[in-house]
Amino acid sequence: MHSLSQHRRNPRWEDALERELNALRVWLARISKRSPKGCDVSYLEGNHEVRWSTYVQGRAPVMRNIGLDWDRYVGLQDLDIKRVKPGLKVPCGQGQKVAIYHGHEGRLGGSKFAGGVAYKFATEHGCNIHIGHTHKMGLQVLKVGGRQVYGAEGGYGGDIRKAAFDFINGRKPPWTLGFTYYDSEQNHSPFPNFVRV
Repeated sequence: MHSLSQHRRNPRWEDALERELNALRVWLARISKRSPKGCDVSYLEGNHEVRWSTYVQGRAPVMRNIGLDWDRYVGLQDLDIKRVKPGLKVPCGQGQKVAIYHGHEGRLGGSKFAGGVAYKFATEHGCNIHIGHTHKMGLQVLKVGGRQVYGAEGGYGGDIRKAAFDFINGRKPPWTLGFTYYDSEQNHSPFPNFVRV
């Protein structure tokens, strides 16, 4: 949702909102189609989707009363994808759970260490935390109230060679390309499985 950003915008993307929403719809349809039968697919709003709400609230607040929301335009309901709230706890192994956040919610700043922002979340919430906002991949373990918990950052699953990344001018961002998954049935560890690509 580049065209709704309050940050410096690339003029070539000013009128691309419909194209961006259509691209997201296609990507979500692929995920929905490829998900195993009986698998729940959930969508957690991040800072880019918040741009929509901020824009509507700031420029046309009465429009939100008629359901003018981004999830309708990308067809979450049609794809049977459930929009979930930050802090959703999911099984992660050893009978434990991990709370899923995007990572922009806490305004906890950054960290030069992968897992550092998630570590701050885990300290604040006192439980296992997973975030993706930093686009880094890492894990930091800490003790809270005598219990061992962790903060995990899941990496970045996009393709930085696409035109949307023209703004980086060929520089490589400090992100880790890859993804993370949890196996709720693993008995040896509650930690995530990291896959670099």
